[in-house]
Amino acid sequence: MKQEIITFLTAAAPILEVRGAIPLAMGVFQFSPLKAYTISVLGNIFLIMPFLFVLQRFSEYLMHKWYHYNRLMTWVLERAQRKHMDHFHEKKWVEVALFLFVAVPLPMTGAWSGAVAAYILGVPFWRAIGVIFAGILAAGGIVTALVSLGFMATKSIF
Repeated sequence: MKQEIITFLTAAAPILEVRGAIPLAMGVFQFSPLKAYTISVLGNIFLIMPFLFVLQRFSEYLMHKWYHYNRLMTWVLERAQRKHMDHFHEKKWVEVALFLFVAVPLPMTGAWSGAVAAYILGVPFWRAIGVIFAGILAAGGIVTALVSLGFMATKSIF
């Protein structure tokens, strides 16, 4: 049970997420691909909804209570939306871009960064949660497939 908890917590960590948890689970703990995928995806999903909720609510609270924070965040959000929304044709492609950002298992992408991007780009909470969850499922599948292929390749070489 300790190994499952370590895998779950590794997947919940902001930098490692499923990119670190699945190779750990399959390579070190010798989990099956299905078990590694399931625990890692659940661990990655576990904190994203509360994080996005708190991010939105806490930022709104600070914007109402602190004038300088309000000016800074208004400038940041307006600038980011003005700079990036023309790439998405007025929010038509924001969800697709967010999904790909979360799903592609590269450094500095993933659910945590996707939650921040969803907040900055103004994606509504429930839509952002659905897109981020779908991205986590896809990223878990990609990482599981790559790790499985890596293990098969090393077994055939040696």
